[in-house]
Amino acid sequence: MISSELNFSLLLPYLLPTFTACVLLLFSKFFTQSALKSVSILSIVLNIIFIFNQEYNTSFFNLLSFTKISQYAIILIASINIYYILSIKNEYKSEFYALLLFMLTCFSFLVSTKNLIMIFVCLEGSSLALYSLIAFKKSAIKASLKYFNYGMISSAFFAFGSAMYYYSSADLNIKYIELSSPVQIIAFAMIGATILFKLSVAPFHLWLKDVYLKSDTLLAGFISVAPKSAIIIVANILLANAQNSFAFCIIAAFSMLFASFMSLKQTDAKSMLVLSSISHSSFALIIATISNQGAYLNYALFYFISFAFVNLAVFLILSSFKSTKYEDINGFFKAYPLYAIALVVLLLNLAAIPPFGVFFAKVLAIYASLKFNFIIALCMALSSLIMLFAYLKFIKAIFADSSTKYFIYFTNTQKALIAFSIIVSFISSLVLNYI
Repeated sequence: MISSELNFSLLLPYLLPTFTACVLLLFSKFFTQSALKSVSILSIVLNIIFIFNQEYNTSFFNLLSFTKISQYAIILIASINIYYILSIKNEYKSEFYALLLFMLTCFSFLVSTKNLIMIFVCLEGSSLALYSLIAFKKSAIKASLKYFNYGMISSAFFAFGSAMYYYSSADLNIKYIELSSPVQIIAFAMIGATILFKLSVAPFHLWLKDVYLKSDTLLAGFISVAPKSAIIIVANILLANAQNSFAFCIIAAFSMLFASFMSLKQTDAKSMLVLSSISHSSFALIIATISNQGAYLNYALFYFISFAFVNLAVFLILSSFKSTKYEDINGFFKAYPLYAIALVVLLLNLAAIPPFGVFFAKVLAIYASLKFNFIIALCMALSSLIMLFAYLKFIKAIFADSSTKYFIYFTNTQKALIAFSIIVSFISSLVLNYI
């Protein structure tokens, strides 16, 4: 009876990346750089296969709940990890790949639990790994410390909010937050603030620009999609079960409008993508928040599926530039027309131009919000329209004439990844039928 309640077999796919990380750390001297990549990718591929074939069930006395949404969230995050590892050109030690695998384990548990202690441990585990990954680039240590300091404050908020929730309900599993007492309101506000910080929703985004601009460009792309794909599931668990989560929709609407207007004055591609990330996170947050009992949660997951690989490819192309200021991107089409066209296609996808996947994701998001509140849906549509001009400003820089001499090099693997992202941008809408 106890063994059936524990259900250890459900844990094995979750722990496979951690086991591989331990092997990489213990036997690092025996692995070459290519071997580190290969073993890490093999471990993640096996993780995806096991997760895909796993039956929906619970484990550890309902501490973990493996559902259809958690299954696809884990597969998405694992796929993002594979994409990122394949795109890396720099040589890293085994610790780097071990941290990525530890982070994947934390994200996998994070999307499969409603227990506040488990959520807290997974949030901290993944965040600590992320701080360390950022600091691998020496010039990004200051940004990593800034992120760490803000992260510790958000963690304190979550711990305090969890304590308040337990005090009022005598339960650590999130079920339904009634907001009927000051203690419940404090718990909801504290936990919600942590979610907003992790999703980098304005005004909780102050750490984001330093991390994007100072850290490795490829890692910045990874940060923009992988953690948020997991946090959006947590946001649904914590916020959609609340009696009144309208306040978070208002914050998200303000956030996307703020990001849209600010993006118009940017003169740097990465700075614009910082604000683009805030806008996309706000869109996904609204879907997750209004998704009572998971009604529209598949829309939020589809949003990240459409957005993730396209955004990764944009950062992959930008990683080849010494500077990402628009004036330094001028003449890109003249020098490398094929890569420039690929970048334009990816940017049009992010701008939600049909027939690309993000367009359908935003249409579904606005459709879901229309049933909830017309003003929120109007803000979403307005934000998308304003962001379009920011992307067009980026595209204009690509086609502008310039005497700048370029030397851009992509490995065959990176070229294949860019092509893969373009294909995904067209066919991602087909995924919705299976989520």
